[in-house]
Amino acid sequence: RSELAEFLFATLRRGIAQIHTEAHTLPEQAGEFPIASPIARQQAQTHTVVTTLLHDTVGLDDPLSRALLVLLDGTRNRAALVADLNNMLKAPEDPQQQAQYEVIKANLPETVETQLKRLIRLGLLIC
Repeated sequence: RSELAEFLFATLRRGIAQIHTEAHTLPEQAGEFPIASPIARQQAQTHTVVTTLLHDTVGLDDPLSRALLVLLDGTRNRAALVADLNNMLKAPEDPQQQAQYEVIKANLPETVETQLKRLIRLGLLIC
């Protein structure tokens, strides 16, 4: 018990964990400069499963969803998110996949908005 207590206090002192007396409230919509959970952003850099603000885990198999999650640090508005994701997308070497690639790029603004709503539902967005 004492080792667990010391571990918990150490995470609190370092700002890794927080204690709340009320349940976490998720935003109704993404803010102008959306922010995702810092731990989920960090996990999304190397994992397909991330921890939510609801003390659960969720799988993000789509690389675009994970890339967006990593970008949600509060420094980018939607236009900047779209631009950064657009820069991350690599043109396919296979000419048959070029049409699909163009559709993805053309729909990126709508995709970002849809993904932001999804990330709220999953408990990954702070604001």
